[in-house]
Amino acid sequence: MFIKFNIVYTLVSLFSILLGIFTLTGHTQQIVKFSTPLNEMAFCVVFLMVGILSLSAAFEIRKTK
Repeated sequence: MFIKFNIVYTLVSLFSILLGIFTLTGHTQQIVKFSTPLNEMAFCVVFLMVGILSLSAAFEIRKTK
């Protein structure tokens, strides 16, 4: 059994989690003007979820024969 590491999913995860954290801290508000706080919260939640799911997809366990 060995673990295969996928770099593309890891990079997507890193980008998404960083964008979610920057939205939480308010740094994204300087670039993107959200119309309501609800839009900003949804943006943050979506990017954090994408980051977590792509991080779980980055690792694949394969069994050797």
